[in-house]
Amino acid sequence: MRSPLVLLVVLGWLAPLAGAQVFTDDFTYPKGPTIGRWNQDRGVWQATGQEAQAQDSFLWQYLTLPNLLYQDCAAECTVLYNPSATNKLQFGGVALRVNDGKNDSDLVMVKVQDNDSSGDFDSIWLYARPSGSTSKTSIPGFLKARVRLAVLDTTAVAFVDDNMDGTWDHTLRLALTMTVKPGPAGVDGFGGVLIDDFAFFDGVILDDPTSPAPTPGAEVPLKLRGFPNGPYQAATSLGKSGIVLYDGRIIPLTTDSVLVASVTNTLPMIFKNYRGVCSSSGDATIRIAIPNIPVLKGITLYTAFANYSTSSLLNISNEHAVTLQ
Repeated sequence: MRSPLVLLVVLGWLAPLAGAQVFTDDFTYPKGPTIGRWNQDRGVWQATGQEAQAQDSFLWQYLTLPNLLYQDCAAECTVLYNPSATNKLQFGGVALRVNDGKNDSDLVMVKVQDNDSSGDFDSIWLYARPSGSTSKTSIPGFLKARVRLAVLDTTAVAFVDDNMDGTWDHTLRLALTMTVKPGPAGVDGFGGVLIDDFAFFDGVILDDPTSPAPTPGAEVPLKLRGFPNGPYQAATSLGKSGIVLYDGRIIPLTTDSVLVASVTNTLPMIFKNYRGVCSSSGDATIRIAIPNIPVLKGITLYTAFANYSTSSLLNISNEHAVTLQ
């Protein structure tokens, strides 16, 4: 029996739409201290009419959505350096499992930061507050970046696109020693930084950093975390412009021949285990067996998944990019 995702593809109940996923916010609120349903856990945030602006002060700040209470999930936002702010040292990014944002504790966060107060971002920091971090510094300066954070059990992975071309330029991983538990999703900020275009995913797909490089002839495993004992359908495409569903949610892939082949089981020798049932902990592993054809090098494949019931999709994951080497 075909899954709901397959039926949506076959029946054409979708159309391309730029964007993402389960919850999005472009922060186009009237100017002032009220930012929709967001909670100002720490700092005095302002709506500018176009973005959310962190307080222009020397303070780690958090803005969260209490209804997005998840343990394993992914979220992303756009961070913009604010040249009008008094503080030159600025940072911004995504925060997940924010259980004590008021005290800057019991949370996971990633930030792009102007480390030397030179007027642009030049470093990336991934934290488990209040202890545990990794970073990448001395990066050529940039003023705007797309920032993603994904958490799965005791692993946090941060992705940064520092030139806004749709490709992740930097990836950081951090092993978490804190207690694993759900918490609100949100954003972080410092020094008057600007935050825009927040997107949230209630399923997670990540690669295994110990697996072989994605070269022609190799097999690439991807780990899923979704609904416990929930049926799932994975899909792969050559793009990620977005597929809007009848209920307004968006699958972060593109409708193309690769997607159709992956969801209709046309090439089971390539797209392995793309339909199945998650374990009692919500886990599953899918595999992409890359054909041993050298001309494929340089192609990027985007993969996402959804859990489903007999009548609807229950969640939608982030897309995970694999560029063939």
